[in-house]
Amino acid sequence: MLSPIRVGVFDKLALIRYGLCIYLLKEPGVEMIGSYACSIKALHAARKKKLNVLVVGYVPGNIDCLEFVKKLVGEKTAPKLLVLLERPHPPTEVLLQLSGAHGILYKTQPLADYMDAIRRLAAGKFYFRFEWTLNCALELIDCAVKEKGVTPAATVSAMLSSRERDVLRLFAKGLTVTQIASNSVKSVKTISAQKRNAYRKLGLKNDLDFFKRLASLDL
Repeated sequence: MLSPIRVGVFDKLALIRYGLCIYLLKEPGVEMIGSYACSIKALHAARKKKLNVLVVGYVPGNIDCLEFVKKLVGEKTAPKLLVLLERPHPPTEVLLQLSGAHGILYKTQPLADYMDAIRRLAAGKFYFRFEWTLNCALELIDCAVKEKGVTPAATVSAMLSSRERDVLRLFAKGLTVTQIASNSVKSVKTISAQKRNAYRKLGLKNDLDFFKRLASLDL
C-alpha cells in the first residue's frame, strides 16, 4: 500500500488555507499535516514534519515570499513546492522556477488541477503551465527607454534594431536561443549576438536581469 502524500499549506489568507485544507482532507491518498500563516511555522513544518508537498500562496512582487522559496529549496529535507498565483504572470513564474519551485498553479484553476499538481510533484515530476504574453519584452523596452531619459518622440527602434526587438519578444515568450535561431533560419551565434547587444543597450547583464525587470512591471 502506498504511503499517503503529506501536504502542508502556507498562505497568509485564512480563507485560502481553510478552503484548501477542507478540500484536501476529502481526497484519498492525502494526509493534511497542517496550514501555516507565517513563513517561520512553514519552515519548521518543512524541516520537522517530513512534508512531501508544501502549497505556497504567492503575490507577485513579494520579495519576502521569493526569499522563502529560495531558502526552503536549499534545505536537505525540503518538500516539493507548489506555488499558487492569483493570475498568470510570466516574469514571476520564471523567477520562481529559477528559485527552485517545482510547480505553479493559478488560483482560478479547477480544484481537480490542485490534486493533479500535488500528485505529480509527489511523484518527482514538475507542474508548469506558462501562459506567456507577447507584450512582455516590449513593456521592458518601453520601461528602459523612459529610464534612460529618451525623449517621447524617440521610438524603441532608436535603441534596438527590429531583429533585437524580435529576439527579446520571442525570448520573453519562452523560446530558447536555439529555437529562435531554428524558427528564423539564423545561426545560434547570430541570435545570441542580437540578444547580447539588446541586453547591453538596455543595461542588462544577463537573463536573470531581464526577467527581474519584467517581474517589476505590472503586466
